[in-house]
Amino acid sequence: MTVQSIRELFEMRLIAEPKAAAMAATRVDAAGLRRLNKAPQNAHSADERLAFVAANRAFHRAIAAATGNARLYALLDALADEGERLVHLGLFGPGSQMHDRAEADDGHEALIAAFEARDPAAAERAASAHVEHARAIVLARIMSGTINLAIN
Repeated sequence: MTVQSIRELFEMRLIAEPKAAAMAATRVDAAGLRRLNKAPQNAHSADERLAFVAANRAFHRAIAAATGNARLYALLDALADEGERLVHLGLFGPGSQMHDRAEADDGHEALIAAFEARDPAAAERAASAHVEHARAIVLARIMSGTINLAIN
């Protein structure tokens, strides 16, 4: 991974995830998302952190599936494959902060609230803010030198 590839990954996520959230807003099982949602600030052990990453993946897959668009689901799943390490590094890696974990949880809560309200515009805004937060914490770790990558 390079800084450029990470920037490109987040650009793609910012294109796809907010639109997917808007598409899913009236179809997704918000109660099911609430059951899947795990608070990263409660993940203290290595096993709990891995469980969070798996639950996070299931959470985002459920949203993608609710779009009803198999190609969009495949795209989002591929982006998630590529970015899964970044979720772990951003939330639990060197230099990670508890407030970043709490803000990531707030992002999921905002998505769930938008889905409960069946509000596509709010879901799109929440997804965009959630991806922006993830990008900010990952790039901050890289630029501060706490995560070392090839800089391109």
